[in-house]
Amino acid sequence: MKRVILSLTLVIALLAASNAEAAGARKIVLSTDATGAELEGLCLINGCGVVQHMPDGIVITLPARASEKALAALLEHNKVILIEDDAVASAVGKPTDKPGKGPGGGGGGDDDTQPVQEMPWGVNRVDADFAWGTITGAGVNIAIVDTGIDYTHPDLAANYMGGYNAINTKKSPKDDDRAHSHGTHCAGIVAALNNEIGVVGVAPGAGLYAVKVLDRSGSGWVSDIIEGIDWCIWKGDISVISMSLGADVADEIVSFRQAVQRAAAAGIVVVCAAGNHDPALADPGVSQPGRYPEAIAVAATGDYQTGTPSDGLASFSNTGPEVDIAAPGVAIYSTMRGGSYGNLNGTSMACPHVTGVVALMKQAGTWSLVNLYGTADNIGLLPEEGGAGLLDAEEAAVGTEGGDN
Repeated sequence: MKRVILSLTLVIALLAASNAEAAGARKIVLSTDATGAELEGLCLINGCGVVQHMPDGIVITLPARASEKALAALLEHNKVILIEDDAVASAVGKPTDKPGKGPGGGGGGDDDTQPVQEMPWGVNRVDADFAWGTITGAGVNIAIVDTGIDYTHPDLAANYMGGYNAINTKKSPKDDDRAHSHGTHCAGIVAALNNEIGVVGVAPGAGLYAVKVLDRSGSGWVSDIIEGIDWCIWKGDISVISMSLGADVADEIVSFRQAVQRAAAAGIVVVCAAGNHDPALADPGVSQPGRYPEAIAVAATGDYQTGTPSDGLASFSNTGPEVDIAAPGVAIYSTMRGGSYGNLNGTSMACPHVTGVVALMKQAGTWSLVNLYGTADNIGLLPEEGGAGLLDAEEAAVGTEGGDN
């Protein structure tokens, strides 16, 4: 059996993990040791710390000294397949306004008033509302794998199904991203209630699970994301995983890909952000896990320079042959922590539009990749920019064309 060690160069456009160790100090060891007991014993003998167990390996920290000796000992073990860096991934969204400052004037937060409901331009642009006469995503459960969800938010609470905190299993998966409310914002795009306040999501009847894998700075270990994905598989009633996060790492993170493959094999649709880049810098290509064939990679539309709706490709949206479809991702108004609302930009915001449409299609019985891509509208983007084109919720879910998409 071939054994190899991958040294991944971390070229990740992200916020630094608040408690991250130096790159390379934490490793994922893939093996055929089903229980991990043999490897754990070997690690302890060689001074490695065992952080967690995975279905196909373990996560370790290397000793400050003699790390090469410890790695060599592991690589010689006949059940070790591969050792790779436990990379850091990040949320891929940026704020346009502070929480509570949206196109409708905000609301929520410290007082008990709530703004009158408005339909975000993204939900309107993909014609989701034209499907709501017959379907809302009811009975379809979605996992938001992110910074967590503020599950007490009045626009989300009724759809909340529970969750899991992969960073600290003793704590709740409540969103603690005070700067951006990233996971809460994504959850609102998917399934904010149609309840006359705040906003409404693409699939306002869908169930929401919060799977916390990113810390309050919006960063997290890939191994924690893998743990979150495996929890979704174990849960058994989750139909869609939405991951508005990414790692811009050149080499494929094998363990990450395998986790996405496990989810796909379990019948879960995995929707991912294509990734963001600074428009003034080179485009790094589609991030992981969006670039994996088993995932749907979503690009963003909108005019980032003016912060206005547009069918043009957002200047920050990563491109490449792995891009599958496009959705609105600029000045997206959605739920924020503390019962408030605000705007964010990013392929992070485009991704949950597609997630919501998958939920509508699942309820309607029209779900297939062929149908999702075949009903997308040509908005003049190149395939490497927008994949099949702009998402069309109405046509994909119910087969009609009553909207303006």
